[in-house]
Amino acid sequence: MKVSFCIICYDKDAHLVGRLLRDLKNQTSCPDEVIVVASGMTELKVEDADVKVYTFQDRMLPNKARNKAASLSSADIICLSDVDDTPHPQKIEVVRKVFEYENVDALVHNYNMNDTNFSVIENLVDIEKIIEKEPYIHSTNIMPPSRLPVHHAHITARSKVFEDVKGPEHMNFGEDGMFCRGILDSGYNFYYTKHNLISYSC
Repeated sequence: MKVSFCIICYDKDAHLVGRLLRDLKNQTSCPDEVIVVASGMTELKVEDADVKVYTFQDRMLPNKARNKAASLSSADIICLSDVDDTPHPQKIEVVRKVFEYENVDALVHNYNMNDTNFSVIENLVDIEKIIEKEPYIHSTNIMPPSRLPVHHAHITARSKVFEDVKGPEHMNFGEDGMFCRGILDSGYNFYYTKHNLISYSC
């Protein structure tokens, strides 16, 4: 099972790519593939030759950039990330463990707000204590804030989900929630974890 970590960035925040790549090096389990989709720019240099960088001169709206990143991935599991947010050091480890469970098609999670002091996640053996089935739309509310502290833009899903469900590319607000809504409406097994797997910068 290959995991692809797809970073979405724009010309104004491209300087943060290096920091996020360093964070990925410090993961307890590193992704098999790292993709950067850089929108609104023609060049982006990174130090790691293994990182796949794709630049697009036209500035894409968020879901168009995410759809593009997913289409460029060669992995079984696709983990989306905004460039200005910091992942929990165990995020990829958690993702691998969760998606070993064959019933999981997509996963969303909680987040810290401007706080990178993450708690260690223990007992990753018992998957049922990590995740819960998300049968209600309240965690993917199309109008923020959702009733759960879920960051919809940082969704992780199987490649087949991204092939089947495309995020609406015309929206610039609430577009990530609409994408999650589309996954639920398509009948995929959508799960949620209460663990804060990123620090959200605002």
